[in-house]
Parts: sequence; structure tokens; C-alpha cells
Amino acid sequence: MNVKGLLKGIFILVVISFVWIAVTIDTGMQNQVKMQNYERDVVDEQALFPESSHSGFDYEYDLYGQESAKIGAKIGAKTGAKIGATIGDSSALPKFPTSSGTPTPEIGQKLIKNARLNFDVETYDHAYDKVSAIATNADGYVSDSNEAVYTAKEYKRKGGYVVIRIPSDKFNSIISQIGAIGNLTAKDINVEDVTQEYFDLSARLRNAKAEEERFLKIMENATTVEDMLMVEKEIGRIRAEIERMQGQLNYMDNRIDWATIHINMQEPAKEEPYKPPERKWGIREAIDTAIGGFLGTTRGLIVIFGTLLPILIVVGIIYFIYKRLI
Repeated sequence: MNVKGLLKGIFILVVISFVWIAVTIDTGMQNQVKMQNYERDVVDEQALFPESSHSGFDYEYDLYGQESAKIGAKIGAKTGAKIGATIGDSSALPKFPTSSGTPTPEIGQKLIKNARLNFDVETYDHAYDKVSAIATNADGYVSDSNEAVYTAKEYKRKGGYVVIRIPSDKFNSIISQIGAIGNLTAKDINVEDVTQEYFDLSARLRNAKAEEERFLKIMENATTVEDMLMVEKEIGRIRAEIERMQGQLNYMDNRIDWATIHINMQEPAKEEPYKPPERKWGIREAIDTAIGGFLGTTRGLIVIFGTLLPILIVVGIIYFIYKRLI
């Protein structure tokens, strides 16, 4: 082996290693600087938009206003830019609950109420009718149901479930009324407070609608096809977001306004009554067994004879030929 070539290869490996280490250290330092800059930006943002003067929703609204102003200025519509800048001013906004604040007393909490009840009932059909009547009298309705019949030996018992939707303000009274349909074996009640999520979504929806209005006003000042297409693109994006948030808000409203109660009902298992053993002499059974044995034996003999018959014929022919030859 050439010693000079070996040393040259080792030197190249050492150089490559140093370069790789240097690149790794430089990348780490860049990431650290980016993180420090990000933290500084967050602190600056909190200083510029403190919660005491502007909510998080106001800040989002300001960004929408800035975007509208930029596009208005870009298409050369001074009026549009003025509209975007003016409406984007958070001082002109109606005040909604802040992200960390509590809802105002006139608005109240937004609660989603659910319950799951298990009952042993004397008669499933009767219990189902009572639950359905309770829901109807409370201006509610049956949203889902299922039933099945379970068979055990000589007895059948029925069971299933029914789901009812009722106005949320009648939730507690309906739970009490349903408790009389049978023997309650399990009860689970869940009340979920979605006040914060509800108003976060409501505020974002209001902001998006206001942004749409700004772009519609900017559209009135657009003079070229390019400007119109640019604004229409933004309007389409905003309307898709509005439809998505409106759908979520409608779903939450439905769950808030209508409580859901899932009721499992089943008839109790019945014990089989005692039956004393019947005394039988067994003569008929003995005759039936004897006849069955006779027929079985006869059938077996027929099978054996039919199987051996070809063999017996061949053996007989061979024996006949043997005797003739001798």
C-alpha cells in the first residue's frame, strides 16, 4: 500500500469532518437567532396590542383592515384604501368578549347538555311509548331508536335504546320524568361549557363579514379586469371561510339549544319455572330403538353384500376355470 496515498486520504477525511461540524454549528446558531427574533416579535405584539385596550379579535380585525387597505392602494383606488384603513381601525369596532375574559351577563353561558340513562323496564313497548310522549309534551322529538328481541330458552325479552332531543331549558325536568319509567340502573350526565369557543367563532365570523363588506366597496372602485379579478379572488376566499364558520356556529347552536338524552331499556330476564321430571316407562322408546337398530343392521348388511358381490363373482370364475383345467 502506498503510504503517501493513505495519508492524503486521511487528510481529506479530516477536512470534510471539520467542514461538516462548522456547517452544523452555523445552522444551530441561525435557528437560535430565529427563535430569539420570534420571541421578541411576540413581546412587541403584546406591547402593541395589550388585552386591556384591544382584544385578540380586534387585532385580527386590524389585520383584515390592513389587507383591504393594501389591495385598495394596489389597484389605485384611494377611496378603497381609505375604506380599508378606516374600517380596519379597531377603535370603531363593536366590543365582544375577549379571549381571556368572561361573557357579559346579558349573553350568558353556552352549555351543551347530554345524558345517558339505563333502565330495567317491565314492558319495553310501554316504556318506549312513555318516553316518546314525554319528549313530545316537552316540544322535543325522538331522533333515533333501535330494539331487539333476546331469546333465552322458552322466554323472550325485549330491549333497545331511544334517543330524544329536547329544549335545553327543560333538561332537568325531563330527566326526572323519565326516571319513573322503570328501575334506573345507570346514569351519566354531561354538561359541556362551550362559551369561549362559541364567542371566539362568533367574533371571527363577524370580522370575516366585515372584511367581505370592505372588499365589496373596493370592488366598486376597481377599473381594470385585473383589479376586479384580484378582488373577486379575495371575496371568494372570504366567503368560503364565512360559510365554514357559519356551518360550525349553526351546529353549535343546535347542540346548545337542544339537549340529547340517550335511554337504554331492557326487560328483566325471567327465570324458568320448575318442572318436575315426568315418570316414563320407556316402552315406546324401547320399541322405537329396537326398530331403529334392526333397520340399521339390515342397511349395514346390504352395504356389505353389495360391496363384496363383485369380488365374489371374480373369485367364483377363477375357481370354476381352475376346476375345469384340473
